[in-house]
Amino acid sequence: MRQLIRQKKIDFSTVSVSVKNNKTKTEFGTYTPNLNSGKYVMILPPGDYTIDIAIDGFEKYSEKLMVADKVGGRQDIEKNIVLLPAGYQKPVEQPKVNKQPGTKSKSK
Repeated sequence: MRQLIRQKKIDFSTVSVSVKNNKTKTEFGTYTPNLNSGKYVMILPPGDYTIDIAIDGFEKYSEKLMVADKVGGRQDIEKNIVLLPAGYQKPVEQPKVNKQPGTKSKSK
């Protein structure tokens, strides 16, 4: 079963994107997305990071990211991030009942 989530219009000026260096446990930077597209660009040196995205009305998003040491060039990483509405609960899937073809259910 798929459930479609209606998209809310996002005011990108209220979005907070922060990056923490997992090795040093310090904040590397805070970023603001483009106000029209919601896209943002960050330049990170090789290392392990955690990206946190917070915006009012949505669940907080957090993801670990590894930036490899790429000799002689840059590493472009593109992510499409879906923010869930605040209070969103994943639907509980109902167990499937396997009924053999040609069998009748017993009634009393």
